[in-house]
Parts: sequence; C-alpha cells; structure tokens
Amino acid sequence: MKTRKVIYISIGVLLIVLNLLVDLKSLSENDFSAKDSGNIYDAAYFIGAHFFLIIGIIFLRMAYKLHRKIKNAVDNNLEDSINSIGKS
Repeated sequence: MKTRKVIYISIGVLLIVLNLLVDLKSLSENDFSAKDSGNIYDAAYFIGAHFFLIIGIIFLRMAYKLHRKIKNAVDNNLEDSINSIGKS
C-alpha cells in the first residue's frame, strides 16, 4: 500500500504542475477566448481548463485516504500487541 501511496502522490503532483504550466502558458499568450459567452460556457471552460488540477487533487485525496488506512492498520497492530502482552 505504501507503493500505491507514493504513486498517487507523484501522479497528483505531476498533474498539478502540468496544470500550472498550461495556465502560465495561456496567461503569457493572453488566451482569453471565453469572454463573450454565457455563464454555462464559462463554467464548462473553467472545468476543462483545470481538468489536470481536478484529477491531481483527486489523486492527492486518494493518497491521503490510503495514508490514513495504513496508519490505522499500524495503530491496530500496535494495540493488539499491547493487548496480547497484558493478557499473558
């Protein structure tokens, strides 16, 4: 599970950095073509433009949940070992 956590973190960070690079490139080129449309188009443009960011955050969230699962398993093992010492 630790390997999967590292993979999730690396993919999440890679996608977030990729999104930041794409945003910087679009800002440097003054690519603001979504200014003449309605609200629904603006929302869809925002989601599409930040697709890598959204997926990257999902991967980081999955890594966090996996970290908590690993920590709970370690804590349960420690508690079981302490209980077994107390019973003998």
